[in-house]
Amino acid sequence: MKSSLLSVWTAAFFLALFSQCVSGKDCVCELKNLVRPFPMEKLDSIRTAANQCTNSVSSTELTEVDVLMLGLQRRLEQLEKSVSVLEKEDDGDLYGAVSLRIIELELAEILELMGKLKKAINSHKQLSESTAAKLESMTKGMKELEAFDLLHVVIKERENRRVKRELTACQNKRQATPQPPTPRPRRCPQGQLVNVTGPRTYGLTQYGTSYYYGAWGKDPKPAPGKEDMYWLVALTSSNVYANYVRHYSSLSTILVGVGPVDTVIASSNPTTNTIMGPNVVQYGDALYYGCYYTASVCRFNISTRSITNTPLPKNTGINNKFPFGYLDATRC
Repeated sequence: MKSSLLSVWTAAFFLALFSQCVSGKDCVCELKNLVRPFPMEKLDSIRTAANQCTNSVSSTELTEVDVLMLGLQRRLEQLEKSVSVLEKEDDGDLYGAVSLRIIELELAEILELMGKLKKAINSHKQLSESTAAKLESMTKGMKELEAFDLLHVVIKERENRRVKRELTACQNKRQATPQPPTPRPRRCPQGQLVNVTGPRTYGLTQYGTSYYYGAWGKDPKPAPGKEDMYWLVALTSSNVYANYVRHYSSLSTILVGVGPVDTVIASSNPTTNTIMGPNVVQYGDALYYGCYYTASVCRFNISTRSITNTPLPKNTGINNKFPFGYLDATRC
């Protein structure tokens, strides 16, 4: 009997054994736990706090400040260019007023970005302080809970998981097929797109309010001597077609609508090689657009005024068919 009781005490050495003989042969044994009960409530509270901490911090919030800083940097660079244009074009009258208006709009956008950046930094500061306090509290709580692990079960289990991870990684490395080299990502010299704002109306085209669809922009690869030039294609004939392109010497002149140089693409509208829809872009001193009722892309060389076209793949959607469709009355 004593040997059996000793074995029980050895197996559960946290228990105290009390025995009392009742009738000389029979004994009543009482086991009493001398160790504090494990605080499950505290463990549950730590788990809840960890889940809340994980949910409160997202990758979007972590990159928000970087995105705003990059956007602010780009806007400041653009402001510097606009001020330089003002210094060159300021005639004390029309151009100066237009350039100042452009600078005023850019300053408003910069102030808006700075407000968002300040708000994001304050929010991140509060989040960082709150998260740090929670992590410190959870670390302290877990150390207290590990004091109950007198058999070192947690430590051994942690070591087992580490060994399993290393074994799995080693096996995967031996069985893995070598991946082809990843091409180095190209970097756009203008930087990444960091912000999209709503449309702004600066001025009307030569058609006033009769026709208000089209496209305009600046050649990213301009011909020598045309670095500051802007192009404009305004659609006519039910807001669908255009047969010439306008060029302006600067952003100020296109906003005011003065001093344009017209380059005719087709003698009439609509006809062969007419521009169809607002999907127009100028690149390398050439205008690219959808050919009139043809599954082709036309290329109009502005200097030589010659036109070439490239057929689109079979079953390509054109003339209000997928992937192009109506934009109000405009065909793409």
